[in-house]
Amino acid sequence: MEDADLMFFKFFDISDADEDGFDFAAIEDFVDLLSDDDKEIIINILQNAKCILIERDYIDKDYRNVYSGYYSKKFSHYNGRAIRIHIFDVMISISDFYLPSDEFYNKLKALSDEINLESYEGTTPGYRGSVVLRPTEYSRVGRCLIDPRKIVRHSWAGSKTWGALAEYRVVILCQQLKVLAFPHQSQDAEAHVCAETALWSLFRYLSQRYPYYREIYPFDIALLNKDKSRGRTTPSQGLTMEQIASVFAEYGLAAEYFDPKYADDLSAVAAESDPWHTIKPIEGGTSSVDALVRYLHVYVDSALPPIVGLPEHAVVAFGYICGDTSLVDRAGKVMPSSDFVHGFVINDDNISPYQAIIREAVKPADWQYRNNIENIDVFVAPLPDKVFLYAYQAENITDIIISSYTKPSDFDAFPKIIRRMYCTSSKNYKEFRRGEGDPMSHALISLSLPHFLWVTEFIPETCWQDRHNGAVVCMEIVLDATAGKRDKSPFLWIRTLSKVWLNAKRIYGKESIQSFQTASPMLRSFRGNHKLIS
Repeated sequence: MEDADLMFFKFFDISDADEDGFDFAAIEDFVDLLSDDDKEIIINILQNAKCILIERDYIDKDYRNVYSGYYSKKFSHYNGRAIRIHIFDVMISISDFYLPSDEFYNKLKALSDEINLESYEGTTPGYRGSVVLRPTEYSRVGRCLIDPRKIVRHSWAGSKTWGALAEYRVVILCQQLKVLAFPHQSQDAEAHVCAETALWSLFRYLSQRYPYYREIYPFDIALLNKDKSRGRTTPSQGLTMEQIASVFAEYGLAAEYFDPKYADDLSAVAAESDPWHTIKPIEGGTSSVDALVRYLHVYVDSALPPIVGLPEHAVVAFGYICGDTSLVDRAGKVMPSSDFVHGFVINDDNISPYQAIIREAVKPADWQYRNNIENIDVFVAPLPDKVFLYAYQAENITDIIISSYTKPSDFDAFPKIIRRMYCTSSKNYKEFRRGEGDPMSHALISLSLPHFLWVTEFIPETCWQDRHNGAVVCMEIVLDATAGKRDKSPFLWIRTLSKVWLNAKRIYGKESIQSFQTASPMLRSFRGNHKLIS
């Protein structure tokens, strides 16, 4: 049987295609209905690919959910099936899929090695991912799972891009392929618009990465909105950020709602005291914007992707671009790690996946994305059920701990210090820290810990450029994320270069805080929440 005779699968060689050369007639069913925006998305994710496999009459669970709940009720006729396009960076054929699984994988690996393709953890060699085309009116780009490390992106000198990614698996002719990705799709402008689509991306990521979150589909997400004060749920009227926070609760998440007023209130509280370790306001800037960016970075760095409000739009932020030099003029000894952030990696349902919202200060002349960091007016961050402390509460508790257990002279050797805070699971933390070679690290990760931790790292500015490869953390404070904001001594341990305080009461139920004099080495800055994208 020849490739062209197969009913549902068909290969196309696109190795010579460019922006004007790709033959969209290959996508036979929908070619006349693809918008220019759809075509631009497809072209962007196909750049430098070698071949594609068209899977016709594909039953897509996300589109099928919307079709059953919405499109099947319309008078107009809609097809209940979609098309899925699989993208390969090597040249293969249908016959390769009939090889034994080991031989199939080895062939993909050998073909990748022949053309010096880099292999990436979590993604099958030679495979880039897949995109679904659904038969909807407004936009046809459905679930898109593409490895971001295989797409050409804009880069900034001295910066690296990190993202929260999950491993997805597809089966083609009984062969299983893997791709590390953050899910993306376009809104259909009827059953789901930007807010519901951003929520779908977030929930689909969480359900794939963590087994205790359920998988949920686009139409069902729309039904999670119980607030009918603005009209019926479908066709979608869009969601306010308050409604998004409510949808979080229906899904099983808590939410922190962060807008300029909230940011100003937090800044006013922080200004009441002025110890050496607090973060001072930026020079000549807006405190609310600064606070929005700071706390947004905390949640993105925690792999808890927030829904970000832009003018008349909503996107999901799941990664960040971080450089070696501060972009902010700030007084004081301590600066937040967000001062080094060039931008946030987002999925926007109107354009191709893996875009960025960047600072105006580093915006290139040819930058086309319409929004930047300064346009952010609100975000809603998800919190797992077992994270009781909001980011600002964890920060305030950490301030109290620093004042109680350290003194300014402990840090005289470091003219400037970068303060980085994030939330992580104890499992992720232990897996990362077990690579440390000192006995104290081994002792601490052997402890019974709560499910989630709030961690604050102090990094000398002179060490910041080595954070990816070397040990740079001179102090670490670890909080129990299930603590209440009024709990006494909610920390688990405090670790400096010369001393460790262990909260035996919280860990063992004993009425004491144990301290140890130790010549501890610097620690590596934690990287367990994200994957390096570029």
